[in-house]
Amino acid sequence: MSKTSRLSAPPPGAPRRASPNQARPAVAGAAPDARSLKLGDLLVSRGIVTHEDLEAALAAQAIESRYLGDILVDMECLDQTTLYSVLADQAGLPFVRLEPRYQDPMVSGILPFAMISRLRAIPLFKVDKTVTAAMDDPTDLERIKELSFATGCQVHGVFTTKDAIEAAIEARTGNLIKVAGLRSSGELSAHADQTQEELYGWGREDEADPTELSRSTVVVDLIDNLVVEALQVRASDIHLEPKARHLRVRFRIDGILTDRPSIPNGYKAAVLSRCKIMSDMDIAERRVPQDGAFSMRFKGRRVDFRVSTFPTGHGEVIVVRILDRAGLKLELSNLGFPHALATEMRTVVNQPNGILLVTGPTGSGKTSTLYALLKELDSATKKIITLEDPVEYELKDITQGQLNTKAGFTFARGLRSILRQDPDVIMVGEVRDAETAQIAIQASLTGHLVMSTLHTNSASAAVARLLDMGLEPFLMATSISGILAQRLVRRLCANCKVPYTLTDEERTSLGFEWPSGQKEAELYKAVGCMYCNNLGYHGRMGIFEFISVNAEVESMIIRRISGKDLERAIIESRNHRTLRTDGLEKVEAGETTLEEVLRVSMG
Repeated sequence: MSKTSRLSAPPPGAPRRASPNQARPAVAGAAPDARSLKLGDLLVSRGIVTHEDLEAALAAQAIESRYLGDILVDMECLDQTTLYSVLADQAGLPFVRLEPRYQDPMVSGILPFAMISRLRAIPLFKVDKTVTAAMDDPTDLERIKELSFATGCQVHGVFTTKDAIEAAIEARTGNLIKVAGLRSSGELSAHADQTQEELYGWGREDEADPTELSRSTVVVDLIDNLVVEALQVRASDIHLEPKARHLRVRFRIDGILTDRPSIPNGYKAAVLSRCKIMSDMDIAERRVPQDGAFSMRFKGRRVDFRVSTFPTGHGEVIVVRILDRAGLKLELSNLGFPHALATEMRTVVNQPNGILLVTGPTGSGKTSTLYALLKELDSATKKIITLEDPVEYELKDITQGQLNTKAGFTFARGLRSILRQDPDVIMVGEVRDAETAQIAIQASLTGHLVMSTLHTNSASAAVARLLDMGLEPFLMATSISGILAQRLVRRLCANCKVPYTLTDEERTSLGFEWPSGQKEAELYKAVGCMYCNNLGYHGRMGIFEFISVNAEVESMIIRRISGKDLERAIIESRNHRTLRTDGLEKVEAGETTLEEVLRVSMG
């Protein structure tokens, strides 16, 4: 077999069909286009993969007997979205991101689930006698024929990724499992239908017309698809906000709220009630806030969700916090720590005693930083205990305690109990009061390493905050090892960022110089593409400021120097990196934008 003929050949023994990894024959005399090139040639011509990558993939294909596109994805030469976009161009068919907004709930039942799962085809919408279905291979004529026979309609196939098909199939199963209570998705669905029957009269044919009867399935699918969409776009929170004429839906992606298609008013009450049912809340109680939780299986892993309600004039606002362990990369380098700072932090947390404080506003990644620092410790030789409110992620070989304020189990009481458990390292979720701070200091002075968070705007402000709590300056000076302040900025999408040069006028108006001292710094701006959901950013990283409490800083703390004066003295006395300095270096490195750093950093 020649090298060119192997570019997109199917594996030996595969069915002879029109594969999405095969190219259509070129028309004689026509200029070469996407349809006339083989997949490998097309990817190389567009600069998506290199000749070397292609050669390696072809060698692997000869051994592994798999499609070329799948091998290139496994080699991380490209992602599935890019692959299937190119395959769609090659086949002359559209490519879609499989999201609930593209799916008409009224066609969700046009095919039995067993057929959807077997044929891997998701019906999107129906116009007259034509059904549009998303497939990972819409060039498979046998599948198209079977779909046409089953629906009684002409079927138009469009490309989507294999992962999107898998996620949609999982969502259709309604495989939701509550953290406590129901044992299986079947029990949950039955319980949901029973409660909906009591609320709305759904579920009995003699008391509800067919249109109302079908809504129970529509609502279940709608919620499941909404959750799966949030996971696909890496959202951290889902906001359901009742308005007079609709239910507003927003996702928090990389710290920024973005609107999603709203839900019609007719489904508003049903959607909110189902969320409460899934979270084991009292659906009859709408006057006071409630908290709940549920879990679901997504791509073979468990994802936890924390749910809270808040009564308003148009109904209850529901916020769903997504706790996806797969998206948590607990390494200092992944969080954005510069190498020198990461080394310094490892030195601090490996000391036998002292206090390390991580400061910043809510949502600035303080807990993730503490988790990453705990992973730097040797849990085999050290007893590590945490006290959290609540425990967000389970850490291997670490004892994690959760507050229960209703039962009187507070940070202060829990910290006292931890000291009787013979710990080496203690992580306290937050220093909220003077009592907790005092016990933490005593623990550090008696040979324990204590790590905790504090809500202040800067590292130096943490000193003033503790002094305001009434702590003795000399105890603070001798017990605190370091104070880390941090913020989160969005990472630029590597797929679509574009360079630009700051003008002299813009540089003058900003009023500061770049850390590198360059006169002409090449920066990057966000654009937006399919890979980043047209946001221009993909993921987040931290910017940091660290104060190591040495003899000089100890002296200033004992003199009760103010936070601003402490910060000024530190900056003047040594080469201190502020939040903004660290952020600007990341801007120069092309990792984030100037707008992001200015948004989160202080002047």
